Amino acid sequence: MPQTSIPMALVTRPQRGHSPRHHQERPDPLEYLTPEDRLLNKGSSPFKASYYIPIVICIVHLDISLLSACQQANAYKENSNFSPNELSFIESRIPSVEVSEFFKSHSSFRSDIELKEAIEAYVDGLSKEKLLERLRSQGTIPFWTKMVIQYVNFGILTLDRTKIARADGNEVEVHENEFRRAVQELEAVYKCSLEFRDAIRVAAAKSEVDETSLGILKKRMDALNENFILMKRTLSGKLVGKPDETLMYPGDKWWQPPEPGPEFKDKDPKNVVDAFAPTWVQTTLTFLVPAISLLSCIPAALSFISATNEIGTARDADFFQLISSSAMAVLGLLTMMIPTFSSKTKLGKMAWFWTWILAGYSGVCAIVSIPLYLVIPTQWSAAVAFSGSVAQGLVTLQLMYAIEG
Repeated sequence: MPQTSIPMALVTRPQRGHSPRHHQERPDPLEYLTPEDRLLNKGSSPFKASYYIPIVICIVHLDISLLSACQQANAYKENSNFSPNELSFIESRIPSVEVSEFFKSHSSFRSDIELKEAIEAYVDGLSKEKLLERLRSQGTIPFWTKMVIQYVNFGILTLDRTKIARADGNEVEVHENEFRRAVQELEAVYKCSLEFRDAIRVAAAKSEVDETSLGILKKRMDALNENFILMKRTLSGKLVGKPDETLMYPGDKWWQPPEPGPEFKDKDPKNVVDAFAPTWVQTTLTFLVPAISLLSCIPAALSFISATNEIGTARDADFFQLISSSAMAVLGLLTMMIPTFSSKTKLGKMAWFWTWILAGYSGVCAIVSIPLYLVIPTQWSAAVAFSGSVAQGLVTLQLMYAIEG
């Protein structure tokens, strides 16, 4: 059958915009990816190894320190925080290449810095999958707390002892370099712990660490933080920071230090003066106590001059009045001073000193004035009792400053 040609103008082709397949919704390829695949950049979520590498370096370094601590514990039976079988168990929880390259050949590294450089080169060569796998490994976490205790105890033991018993029962002399080595190992663990926290903070601040990995890292930090204060105190003043500062920060973001409060900017300088201004109670008592004490000296002096210079007797009415006045004065002192032993009203060092000096003087005057009445002219007994009353007023003033200040 002869073929007939069809004019090209009569051929109608479907327009692109109207093709049925373009109206169908394309499936999202990310729906079929696991969280690990998303993290490893098999979808659109980027995996930035630069944030994970410092974290994994610290994990490897601390695991090698853990093996060294376990080996040390097996060598000295007096300072063992690990059981004999735990070394082989821990080795099985760490990649074999790390055990052979960094632990069993540890003596080939001349310093901790050289060891760390070798670990960095090793971690830099890991694939993304191996980095994530190493970061999420949890086999050695329960032993990190023991590691810190082992190094701390060994440092204290070698410092206090001249000889130490090895696992075979033989005693060996402890040289100064043994203590120095123990302190260096503990210091390396301390610094690596801080670097570990800083690496986590940098990655978490950029939201580069997923929730699963962050939870595992928190377990590792908990293990280090348990004896972190003890580690700092053992290293004494060699390291900076507050003595009781922990490795982890409070709150949900345990890797991030709390933000400092707003900076105080005083635009009105008079506020500085007002902040330290005394209260009305302080002002009033500061004036009344010295003023009334000085004014009371006038009638006391007139009474002393007008006295008859006679020695008192036990049958005088003034003698019994003196006894009752002295008893009440001592009672008043005790009532004021006993609360100062409470922690809520604890006085400062100098305030405590002067308060008790004045209180002691006042109490002695109140008691001594009684026998003086019977052995010397009575005006001297009255003068001593009066000076004790003045001292008691100054005790009140000191306590007022302690309570108000």
